[in-house]
Amino acid sequence: MVRPTCLAMMCTDLARINGFCPVKGDRPGGPADALVRPENLRLAAGGSGIVTIATFPGSLTRVSVLLSGDLTVQADVPSTEAPAPGTAVEVSLAEVPVLVTTHR
Repeated sequence: MVRPTCLAMMCTDLARINGFCPVKGDRPGGPADALVRPENLRLAAGGSGIVTIATFPGSLTRVSVLLSGDLTVQADVPSTEAPAPGTAVEVSLAEVPVLVTTHR
């Protein structure tokens, strides 16, 4: 479910990501997607996520993390702090509102 400029995940999958999750806009009544930009995800050592890919486009590194099951998220982190593929990490949300839309 990874998109180039934002990350979409089922709201039920947010339980796999730790942190603050205020919603921006209306909350759909049924299944929904939470849209989280890669720069709004934080990585810390340890945890159940596994870094699968680290791509270095410049001052930031785009890190793909496989969470439990088949959910992969992408986080943009400073290149000097980027974990190597195979590293176990915890993923959390920055304290910014997320956009929630009806699931498609």
